[in-house]
Amino acid sequence: QGSDEAPTYEAVCSGVTGHTEAVRVRYDPARVSYERLCDLLLDRLGENRYALNRVGNDQGTQYRHGIYFRDDAQRKTAEAVISREQRRDPDRPIVTEVEKVAKYYPAEAY
Repeated sequence: QGSDEAPTYEAVCSGVTGHTEAVRVRYDPARVSYERLCDLLLDRLGENRYALNRVGNDQGTQYRHGIYFRDDAQRKTAEAVISREQRRDPDRPIVTEVEKVAKYYPAEAY
């Protein structure tokens, strides 16, 4: 989700690369559904789901929150979860983005 082909963690943190800090989740669908994971994300975001480019005290485009799907089924699930949650509070738009995953770059080990 950015323009730099070889971003460093420091560059991503600066907000100039267009990348977002993200967590890659590997899961066993026999134990937990993708829908449940989407629900958990929105639950953990809490009020931040309404805040563009912000999570907690962290602000900037690198802190935008999203669900990055791999296939059409995951996209539909993510959109359905957000739509369901949006109906609970229609006056406050949820700004969590839903986009196809681009390339994942692991952060450097510290």
